[in-house]
Amino acid sequence: MKIIHGTGFTADELVLFRSAIWLNLLTCYQNLTIAMDTLKIPYGFVPPELKDIENEDLPEEPDSPVTSNQMESSIVRASTAKACPTTKLDRVARYAKLKYDEAGGKSQMGVVPDKARMMKTSDLLVSSMFSFSNGEHFPADRIEGLDAIWNDPGIQYCFSRSNEYQLIESCAYLMQHRHRICGPGYEPTEEDILSARIMTTSVSETRFRIKDVTYKVYDVGGQKSQRKKWAPLFEDVDAIIFVVAISAYNQVCFEAKDTNRIVDALEVFKGICEHSCFKNTGIILFLNKIDLFKVKVKTFPISDYFRTFKGNNTYEEGSEFFLNAFKALNKETRRSVHAHLTWATDTRQIKKILDSVFTCIQEWNLAEGGL
Repeated sequence: MKIIHGTGFTADELVLFRSAIWLNLLTCYQNLTIAMDTLKIPYGFVPPELKDIENEDLPEEPDSPVTSNQMESSIVRASTAKACPTTKLDRVARYAKLKYDEAGGKSQMGVVPDKARMMKTSDLLVSSMFSFSNGEHFPADRIEGLDAIWNDPGIQYCFSRSNEYQLIESCAYLMQHRHRICGPGYEPTEEDILSARIMTTSVSETRFRIKDVTYKVYDVGGQKSQRKKWAPLFEDVDAIIFVVAISAYNQVCFEAKDTNRIVDALEVFKGICEHSCFKNTGIILFLNKIDLFKVKVKTFPISDYFRTFKGNNTYEEGSEFFLNAFKALNKETRRSVHAHLTWATDTRQIKKILDSVFTCIQEWNLAEGGL
């Protein structure tokens, strides 16, 4: 919103975004290298064709860590969606574990494993956080080895299974632009800023004017630990904009690894719809990250995670399924939920949607005033 309707960013804000993007980049590398051991994937691993390993004697494996113990929720059942049952690791994943053990597991030798061990050290991000916040340059010793790690086929296979661990969804973008981002004199572009991930740990306020009307937008943290901070803002709000990453249908929460992210969002949305303070408050639903969702549905069947989904595994039918799941939670017949499928990094699309959103807010205010 600040990019579209605000006054841009100050020099200090750009320095903070630069630090955040560098930290995002390092966090991606660290999480990828940690996941290589968690998922037991050897460096240099090239996923074979299934026909090439059909005669391999592969040991049975326990449930995949991402889908095991996912809790079914009463709210999900009510909205015609269920968390998926546990699934077994496929033959390629089991073959990767076999090769991981043969290669020495965590003790693998070589340039890439050595660089990966450096990335996994817990003090790397802590020390970088302080130096980055002081406006220093991206250190040369951090740049060395980034290409070797990202270009490793084992890392690429690990990245293809990123729904099984915590990895920010802008990882591919950051990797694609890593040379520019790490280069001298780097200043974040608008697209970089939109791709940055900064965990909201407090309530922030943004003000802007549209057609002589001043709007105040409060951004609140969605994590469970941040939700208690919402209460002071509940009174005297004209509308609630509820944003959900539809692409997270096959991922679990950062704070609750047994809870599907969409399941959690549905529970929160139900609580908002039923809250007495919001009985007459307009609700605007953004199912965001449709660009990533369109890619994911080609590989990850929605029915593997929501058993009541019976449609074709397409963007159109999948998005309709999730839209209906959220809309079904609004039991207040006098209140409608205005839903939009959004792509937050596409500023042209978002501008059109926000214009319609603010028009809706003005209409609601006029209707409430009897005009």
